[in-house]
Amino acid sequence: MGNRRGFPTLAVVGAVVGVAVVIASVVLSMLPRPETSTAPPVSTERPRGEVSSRPPQEDRTSPRPRPEHSDDPDTEAPETTDEPDTEEPDTPETSASPDQRPSPTRTKKPKRPEVSLPPPKTAGRSTLVDNPLYDVEVGEWSCPAMSDPVDSADADFPDYAEDAFDCMADRWTGILDTAGLKNDQVGLVWYSGRVQTPCAGYYPNGGFYCSANDTLYLDRGRLSDRDDHIRLGTLEMLFHEYGHHIQYRAGILPVAHDGKTVDESDELISRRIELQNNCFMWMHLGLATSGWSAQDEQEFRDWAAEDDDASHGSGRAKTYWFKQGYGHTDLGRCNTWTAGRNKVT
Repeated sequence: MGNRRGFPTLAVVGAVVGVAVVIASVVLSMLPRPETSTAPPVSTERPRGEVSSRPPQEDRTSPRPRPEHSDDPDTEAPETTDEPDTEEPDTPETSASPDQRPSPTRTKKPKRPEVSLPPPKTAGRSTLVDNPLYDVEVGEWSCPAMSDPVDSADADFPDYAEDAFDCMADRWTGILDTAGLKNDQVGLVWYSGRVQTPCAGYYPNGGFYCSANDTLYLDRGRLSDRDDHIRLGTLEMLFHEYGHHIQYRAGILPVAHDGKTVDESDELISRRIELQNNCFMWMHLGLATSGWSAQDEQEFRDWAAEDDDASHGSGRAKTYWFKQGYGHTDLGRCNTWTAGRNKVT
């Protein structure tokens, strides 16, 4: 009896629950669904068919970082979204702008020729024995700077040397023009002790000419050997080393050192070069209207009579070429290449 009465009750309860479930499902289906939080993938490509009023960008394939701040009123502010911030890829560091790049370090350049001429043309042995220089007659000339008193320790010494150098260069330029040759502008470097040059080496006599960069290198300390005659010693160094430059521009040095034109020992060739150069020097100094005193001229003769090393000549040979040049006007008198060996010992 008790079981039969409870059955209708359970059936009614089950039916009620079923109806409630159906009603709840219907109600829930009518509520709006929340959006998912997964952001769609960002594409750097513009969808086809979409027209943009913005100007096209230079590179559409690489993402550009958003500007943190812009003072341009036309710049659009980035839109804010509820999307979580995504980590942007690392961008390589950009190179500095031209204004930010360090400027190259400037180094002080030595005095160099403004115009660099090609190597001189040569014609073998005739360049030595029949050079166009030998046809030139030179005259007296004036350089007031050469007669100024000066001391190597004097602050005015560099100016004195430069003025004398300029006079000498102008003098020789006119002579080369007359001979149909070209002169180059020569640099002048004073040094003490040792100096680095483009040339392989130099004579240990305190002064030398480097044809690799057309520059005279003069040891200021060597002038102390001239004691009270600093002025004359400076002129001797300037004219002697500049004379080697003239020999180079005239083609004499290239031919003399080519190793095939002159069939003589290196020392004999060197003496012909040096004694010719001394002759050029004494000729110009002897013709300078600079008011040489009797003591000055005696000093010149004494220097010429000094014995030198095997590459520069004996005092006897140096005295001979001093007499060939001093006070004379014919450059052909300085042609050592046709002289006998007894004149260049």
